[in-house]
Amino acid sequence: MAILIADTKLETETDAWYQFYVDKMSDIADLPTSQSTGASYKVKKLARPTSIAYCIEMAAVYALDGADQWRLMYALREDVADALLKSVDEIKQLVANTSASEQAAAKSASSAEASRIAANKSEKISAECASSASANERASRDSAAEARAAEGNTLNYMNRTLDIANQAAGSASSTNFAFGPDADGRFSFFIRRSS
Repeated sequence: MAILIADTKLETETDAWYQFYVDKMSDIADLPTSQSTGASYKVKKLARPTSIAYCIEMAAVYALDGADQWRLMYALREDVADALLKSVDEIKQLVANTSASEQAAAKSASSAEASRIAANKSEKISAECASSASANERASRDSAAEARAAEGNTLNYMNRTLDIANQAAGSASSTNFAFGPDADGRFSFFIRRSS
């Protein structure tokens, strides 16, 4: 257990506003509250609400709330931050791929339509060349199949994009905002990740 008192303000005979540094998340339970001086021999007075504790292990900030509980105000682990950045990069790549696939699908559909029209004209003009018209019709069907395949690819990219967007929205929805004193004692907004 390592609890360091970084700052003490608004002291009375019985309580004070504290700013602590703790090594591990488990040390938070040993901090003082407005009812107890906690487990550290260094703390001699009760803690006032809005006292702050910085947890080194989790890179997190805790505050003593009005219900006498140490509440997580802000924490963003490195692996979570990296995952969010990776998700953003993947979303950008999927959007670029989807756009390219949409353009390819539009070209393929246009090409398929042109091939179908050409096949119809060839059939009318050269009725005596049935084999030639049949070949054009097969080419038209192949182009239509390619267009359908490109459209399927586009739908797959869109579904992947939606899945990643839903994952990012899930991460964002678990983030709450809080208002309280920062390290300098000024009131600020903080992001709090709920668990």
